Amino acid sequence: MLSLRSQFILSHILPFLLILPLAGLVILYLAETQIVLVELSDTLEEQAALIAAAVAEQTDVMADAEAAQRFVDDVGRLIDGDVYLLDAGGRVLAVENDRAATPEMLGVGDILDGDEGDPAATVRVSTVYGLLAQSGEAVAPVLDIDEQLIGIVGVRESITGIAAAFGPLRRLVAFTVLGGALLGILLGYGLAGRLAGPIDRTVDAVERIGRGQQETALPSSGPMEMRRLTEAVNTLAARLHALEEMRRRSFANIVHELGRPLGAVLAAVEVLRGAPGDDPAIRAELLSGVHQEIKTLEPLLDDMAQLHAEATGSIRLDRRPVALSPWLNETARLWREAVTAKGLVWVMEIPDDLPEVTIDPQRLAQVVGNLISNAVKYTDSGGVAVSATANEREVRIAIADTGPGIAADEQTRVFDPFYRGRIPQRTTEGLGVGLAIARSLTEAHGGRLTLDSAPGRGSVFTIHLRREEAPTTTAAD
Repeated sequence: MLSLRSQFILSHILPFLLILPLAGLVILYLAETQIVLVELSDTLEEQAALIAAAVAEQTDVMADAEAAQRFVDDVGRLIDGDVYLLDAGGRVLAVENDRAATPEMLGVGDILDGDEGDPAATVRVSTVYGLLAQSGEAVAPVLDIDEQLIGIVGVRESITGIAAAFGPLRRLVAFTVLGGALLGILLGYGLAGRLAGPIDRTVDAVERIGRGQQETALPSSGPMEMRRLTEAVNTLAARLHALEEMRRRSFANIVHELGRPLGAVLAAVEVLRGAPGDDPAIRAELLSGVHQEIKTLEPLLDDMAQLHAEATGSIRLDRRPVALSPWLNETARLWREAVTAKGLVWVMEIPDDLPEVTIDPQRLAQVVGNLISNAVKYTDSGGVAVSATANEREVRIAIADTGPGIAADEQTRVFDPFYRGRIPQRTTEGLGVGLAIARSLTEAHGGRLTLDSAPGRGSVFTIHLRREEAPTTTAAD
C-alpha cells in the first residue's frame, strides 16, 4: 500500500504526466493540420500552376521525353517537392528522382475527363495527415494556345512528422512535462511532509498513551483538520491523565476509608482475645465500637454498589406519584440537626403547593441527602438552604451553601467518580462519589443536575425534574 507521502506526490505529478502530454499532442495536431498542411497545400497549388504555365510556353517539352526529363530535373532543383509530367493521355513523360507516377493519382482522372467545368482553371490539391509524416500533392493541366489539354504537371511533397516543422514545439512540450512533473514531485513531497509530520507525531503520541506513558501536549501545526486532530489527542491525553490520577486517588481513598475502621476492628479483636476481653465492661465497650465501625462501612459499600449499578446500567427505580411538598419537607428536615450542630444557619423555603411528581422517593431522597451532606461538609461558616420552585414544565430543588465555591474548570469534573477538588476545604474524608451518584440517579429519573458556583461565593446544586407521568417501574439504561 502506498504511503501518504507517495500518494501526495503521485496526485501532484499525474496532471503533468497525463494532461500536459495530451494537451501537447492536441496542440501539435491542430498546428500541423491548420498551419502546416494549409501552407503546404497553398505552396503546392502555386507551384503546380507556375510549372504548368512554364510548360505551356515551352511546347517542345511535351513533345520530347528527354526534353521533358531535363525540364523536370531543372525545376526539381528549384523547389522542395518532386515534379512529374504526364502527356495528354495520362502516360508518364518524366519523373524527378525516378519516383513513379500513374494516371490514377488524385485529380488526374478528373482532369483527363474534363469534369467539373473548364479544365484550364482546375488545379487539384490533396493533403494527407499522418502521425509521423504529412504529405501533399497538386496536379495542374497544361493547355496550349487553343485551350486544349496537352499534358499534366504534378508536384508532390512530404514533411516527415512533428520533428520536421515543429521540433521546437515538441521539445517545449517535453520540457514542460518533465519540469511540471519535477515541480509536482517537489510540491507533493513538501505538502506530504507538512501533513505527514503532524500525523506521525500524533500516531507516536497515541502509541505512547496506549503504553501508559504520560504524554506532553503536542504542538498544533499543519492544516485546520490536523490542528483539530492534535487538539483532540491533547484533550484525550489530558483526560486519560486525569482519569489515571483519579484512579490512583480512588484506590488511596478506598484504602483509607476501609483501613481506618478495619484497623479499629482488628485492634478490638486483639484486645478481646486477650485477658482484658474477659472483663464484661471492656468487652461490651469494644463490641459497641466494633459495631459502630462496621456501621460506618455501610455507606461506603452502598456507594460502591451504586457506582457498580450505574456502570452496568442496572439502576432500577420504583417510581410512583408523590406529593412533593411534604416529601421534601420530611427529607430535608432530617439534615437540620447536622447543620445546626456545626453552627450553621439552616434555611428551608419549600412552598406548600408544589405539584405531585412521579419519582422513586427513596432514591431521590438519596440525591437530596448527598447534596445536603456535601453542603454541610464543605461549609465552615454561614449556612445551608433548601428551596424548591415549579413551573408548567419542571420542578427545581436547589441546595445552596456558603462554602469555598468551585472553580469553573472544576465544575464538570466534580461529577466524576472519585474526583477530589484542588481546594484544601474540598479534600475531606470520603471517596468522592456522592455527586457522581446524585447525577446518575437524577438522570435515571429523566432529569438533570446543574451547578452554579464560583470561588468565594458558595455553590448551588439544582435538581431539575420534568413534570410528566412515568411508568411504575423502570430501568435506567
